[in-house]
Amino acid sequence: MKRGLFTCLSITSFFLSTLFLSGCKKENDIIDRPSPASITIKGKVYTANGQPLSNVKVTLDYFESAYLVPMPLKTKHKAECTTDVNGRYKFCFEKRDDEILQEESDMTIRKDYILSFDVSKLKSTDYVMPSDVNGGEPDEMINYTYQTGDLAKSGNYDKNIYIPKKRWIDVSVQSVNLLSSKDVYGINNTISYGDGDISVMTPVTLQEGVCGPFKILCAVNDSNRISLQCLRGGSGAYEPVSSVERFKANNSDPADICLFNSYLSSDTRFRLYMTSESAKDAAPFRMVQFYASDIGKQNDKDPLHLDFPLSFAYYDSIVWGAKGYPDTETVYSKVQGREKRLLSWGNYFFGNKPLYTYLYGYKNGRIAYTDSLLTDIKPKDFLGHDWNDRVGEREQTYTVYHSQLLKGVNFRYEPLLQADGHLYSTVTLNMPNGTEDVDAYVKDAKEKLIKLMNLHFGKAVNTVDKKLFHCLSPEVKVIAYWQTAVTRAVLVEEKQEEWPYMEVYVHAEPAKQ
Repeated sequence: MKRGLFTCLSITSFFLSTLFLSGCKKENDIIDRPSPASITIKGKVYTANGQPLSNVKVTLDYFESAYLVPMPLKTKHKAECTTDVNGRYKFCFEKRDDEILQEESDMTIRKDYILSFDVSKLKSTDYVMPSDVNGGEPDEMINYTYQTGDLAKSGNYDKNIYIPKKRWIDVSVQSVNLLSSKDVYGINNTISYGDGDISVMTPVTLQEGVCGPFKILCAVNDSNRISLQCLRGGSGAYEPVSSVERFKANNSDPADICLFNSYLSSDTRFRLYMTSESAKDAAPFRMVQFYASDIGKQNDKDPLHLDFPLSFAYYDSIVWGAKGYPDTETVYSKVQGREKRLLSWGNYFFGNKPLYTYLYGYKNGRIAYTDSLLTDIKPKDFLGHDWNDRVGEREQTYTVYHSQLLKGVNFRYEPLLQADGHLYSTVTLNMPNGTEDVDAYVKDAKEKLIKLMNLHFGKAVNTVDKKLFHCLSPEVKVIAYWQTAVTRAVLVEEKQEEWPYMEVYVHAEPAKQ
């Protein structure tokens, strides 16, 4: 398995191989001409926009070492060449029998090839150099380690190396949260380098407010992915605490970036939950109830006996939303010392698939913290109800369903009705009070009801035998038809005696009754 320079393992391998090869006399094993068994390595060294880099020395060395032994047992200089005016290089070498690792007898032996690119002749003021990305080590070499088993006799292998031009830009950090003296921060930039991506971390010291600007290394005419990262408590691994700013730098335009530190202590963080009852039976056209609690608090309380999250007081406002829905609901706000509080809140969803819902905590006009919850909306026979749930009466009161996240769309739904021993159900887009343009309402009702039904039952067809329906008036005009294994439904127009316009609604019945 080959290893790149810029991974945790390969950096160690790189420095060890540099030590071994520089501190031990190497046997010259360069061949005059290739044989049928020779291994070929070729490639290109280039910079931004594919421009070639010439006069880069490329070498291959073999070293053999024992685990836990600081110096190599054997080293060989296998091949060398220099990139041409097109940035290309190519060499051949022989894989000797003693370079083949014998698994049975060489359990404590390492046998590796080191492919090296010496970029020390490039102008360090113009290009991102190895010393810029490997902690300031002066050796301007890009090294790759191959286990000898990775390269087969007579094989052909490519290794292209990208070295971007560089520029320094100013990056500031805004922190609105209380900072701990134990936390360690760094600004990370991920760029393309060598044959992959590397992350360059610049340590920074922060305090509350805006800090900086800090000088951050960037690749010119290429993608830079800049983020603030934190080593919490000064140990462990760095983790992002800001959004990733994607930035393409050039040599002339001014470039200033401000990162927002979103790291919060545990007493200012919250969690979003569904009530236990909603979690069991969340479905379309069923009320789904949510609440929030502080980190670490019990999450299955009765919504009537909830504690107000103390973490909310840190924020200016907290807003609830869901993926795919355009509107939001404010569950907490603080304006001129007056608070709006919702201990719990409910919503009707009209889709029939799981979706993510979110709580966004705003501070100083920006999102400071977010929590999400996968809300498992389970499909039913017809828009949230099973046909055998219950049997209603014709005089049953209808329900108008509305979503806080889809304002202005209200469905009038008569879930389960009965006529002559047969079940049916109807859905209508509720007409807003004060509607003047009735024709526009009828057109809007058709579009929204078709969209609703297509979401649940797939694309409609335009023809149907109305005799399939037991409770459908023969006077209606069928606009669209849907059928599943358990439900038949039609979108119809019907002239109503008491209304001066065509009523548009969905009529549904069980497929078998």
